[in-house]
Amino acid sequence: MNIIALDVGNSRVGIAACNEGKLSAVSHLPGDASDDELKSALADAIAALAPVPAPRVVVSSVNPPGERRVCGAVMRQVDWPILRVGGEVDLPLDLAVDEPEAVGADRVLAAAAAFDGVGGPVVVASFGTALTINCVDADGRFLGGTISPGIGISAKLLHQSTAFLPEVTSAIPDGPWGKTTVSAIQAGLFYMAGGTIREVVERMATELGQWPHLVLTGGDAELIAQAYEFVDSVVPDLVLLGINIAFRKHVDRMGKR
Repeated sequence: MNIIALDVGNSRVGIAACNEGKLSAVSHLPGDASDDELKSALADAIAALAPVPAPRVVVSSVNPPGERRVCGAVMRQVDWPILRVGGEVDLPLDLAVDEPEAVGADRVLAAAAAFDGVGGPVVVASFGTALTINCVDADGRFLGGTISPGIGISAKLLHQSTAFLPEVTSAIPDGPWGKTTVSAIQAGLFYMAGGTIREVVERMATELGQWPHLVLTGGDAELIAQAYEFVDSVVPDLVLLGINIAFRKHVDRMGKR
């Protein structure tokens, strides 16, 4: 059950050793990380993996070119089998959506890890290139969710699409009126994200008939959680944890055949 988990996103790569469901040697690299950076992070994860008879590498990806690059780096270091979530390894939740084949594996994996921890209705707000908010019901069905621009890409687009607005970094605003252009943009982006989460979760709760446990994950999760009391928990690396859950269910299914 011990694996190297790889999460290849649009702007970041997550790498970790997973020993009996616990992550170690976790690395977060930019999507354009150098070969040396990938090699170093993979070496750390491989060294942290507890000895097993048949080690595996399990990858989840929403970025095919990035996946090819990361898997190439793996193959240059070890000759272990590489399994893909959504390919050899099934997604770990039933998808109650209209186009299951089009749902990003990262959304489902994060939701599966949150449901595994909560054991009941749960909503996951994940801060990456996009801000995704997804819901799992009491029966463990992935119901779908919303996708909107993340804070970082919104800041970049504001800067790139205007003549004078600077690109800013995330920050908790002092209040609803920024006293400078930078603080006004930071406040706008921060309240945009928090307001989106509040509105979406309230509507999901109405549909569910109960208030779900709200979990935040990803780059700006800690920042948002500090200012909004309706956030129940912040859990880093939900996708990496979800990869382990998917592989565990894969092993269980194969054992029953």
